Amino acid sequence: MVKKYYPNESKAERKARKIAEKLGKEQKRPEGKKSVEHAPTPPPPKPERAPRPAAVASTKSPPMPTPKKPMPLREYAEGFGLNHKRYIVCLKHGTKYSAEYVNVLYSMVKRNMTLPFEFVCFTENVQDLNPEIQTRTLPVDHRVGGWWWKPYFFSSRLPLDGTILFMDLDVIVFRNIDNLFTYEPGKFCVIRDFNRMNNANWDRFNSSVFRLETGQHHHVYDNFIADPENIRKQHHGDQDWLYSQVRSDYEFFPDEWLQSYKWEMRGKPPMTRDQNGIRNFLEPGVPNIKPGTSVAVFHGEPNPPQCVDTWCKENWV
Repeated sequence: MVKKYYPNESKAERKARKIAEKLGKEQKRPEGKKSVEHAPTPPPPKPERAPRPAAVASTKSPPMPTPKKPMPLREYAEGFGLNHKRYIVCLKHGTKYSAEYVNVLYSMVKRNMTLPFEFVCFTENVQDLNPEIQTRTLPVDHRVGGWWWKPYFFSSRLPLDGTILFMDLDVIVFRNIDNLFTYEPGKFCVIRDFNRMNNANWDRFNSSVFRLETGQHHHVYDNFIADPENIRKQHHGDQDWLYSQVRSDYEFFPDEWLQSYKWEMRGKPPMTRDQNGIRNFLEPGVPNIKPGTSVAVFHGEPNPPQCVDTWCKENWV
């Protein structure tokens, strides 16, 4: 079928005419307009679809990693918690050692500890002690005196609850001693006696420094206080009694950490007596200090303030 077109017929007129023709109502041809046959007009082009925008990388933040739980605090003894106590304790009984020995020991450990601790002196006489030092009164028992009060630190009735590091008054602490608390936590630790330098297998105790938990090996005190007079007669000193009572569940501190000043650090030099009858080194000398040593132990004369060595005068402060 050929479509009809009229000259000068507008597009709108043509569209209206076609509608009328479809309805069977021939619309009146406009005057002066003649039918002209034209090729069919192509349908209007379909609108081009806008190109899809390129995918944009997601800017959504990646999920946050689950935060790690904080590591628990390191424990330095069995049952050690935030409220657990560390004590450095000493014994002053009688007149052998003055208050100066206690005050200097406190000064030395205070310089050489980074772990929290409390310093406690067990004594019957608090005169001239540094007011920062805590004190505890020794029980009244006239059968016991001097170093024989050391077994009391094993008592389950000791008025301290925690980890206890006992130190004699005649020592020099000159390097950090945190390791005396962190070594073998929960175990009773003691110095291997200094005769070790003559016998590699020597396993006796030296009680100048030892560490224990409150009430650990309490039989040491319980058995002693039951018959102190006979035990004192049968044993040369407290460390011999301690050795007879503790034959298991203990550890020696590493030998290098705590050294005999006279034997190991000074190598047993010639000795003499001064005008007061006190034994001392014949000549001043310089100690041989190993890398791991932090405590110099004095047994017998001289005591630290009496020693002629300059090193002792510089470090016993």
